[in-house]
Amino acid sequence: FIEASVSSDKVSVQEQVILTVQLFTSVNLRSINSDELELEDTLQLELSELRYQKRINGKPYAVIEVKYARFPQTSGTLHIPSLTYTAPTKGRVRDPWSDPFGTQTGELKRLKTKALDVEVLPASSAYTGQHWLPSSKLALEQEWSNDPSTFKVGEPITRVITLTAEGLTGAQLPPLDLPDVEGIKYYPDQAQTQDQTSENGLIGIRTETLALVPMKSGKVTLPEISVSWWDTQAKRQRIATLPATQIQVAPSPVMQQ
Repeated sequence: FIEASVSSDKVSVQEQVILTVQLFTSVNLRSINSDELELEDTLQLELSELRYQKRINGKPYAVIEVKYARFPQTSGTLHIPSLTYTAPTKGRVRDPWSDPFGTQTGELKRLKTKALDVEVLPASSAYTGQHWLPSSKLALEQEWSNDPSTFKVGEPITRVITLTAEGLTGAQLPPLDLPDVEGIKYYPDQAQTQDQTSENGLIGIRTETLALVPMKSGKVTLPEISVSWWDTQAKRQRIATLPATQIQVAPSPVMQQ
């Protein structure tokens, strides 16, 4: 038998919905074939495929579990239709003298999942952020190639800023807003995005790398960097922040000479 379920029957637009399909069998199967599921206005990615044993009412079953992440791009009803799975079972090999090709007996099982509907709500009217980012957890982190206190005029230091969001793809994460700073020149590299999978679904990562070159000595303040996002668990707006950083730029020995 087969079962299908969703992580939630009510989500916001662009929020992750996890579809889980589980096939339970107490007989050996030769193969499994299924319908292709394509939904309009929905980004979809396969998360994982697991095989394990489970005992139900004292009877052992082999379980094939497949998880998909789906991101509805428009509000309304996300309809996930019934899926058909075809699974021929293994039987005994017929008499090799009368059947030299060793054809196996068995049955062809056709199993259907139930259709599922998910209510997709529009972005909250209470949200004031520039980019709609529905996530269960979002964080900003940074790394420096050198201690920022060792800045010298004309010498570049690399700053790597990483934006990580659970329940979003890397492609959904926006570019960071880096304000200009007097006395500092920026030389950014191409931003990198990637996706990772976890027990809670997809984790999107966006990494921005830039070289900072001080053009004058003295104290310089790099302003805070913030990203607004919508907490899908608490149903409220939050802000991830990298606090402002004050750096002391020393004169360049070469320039002094």
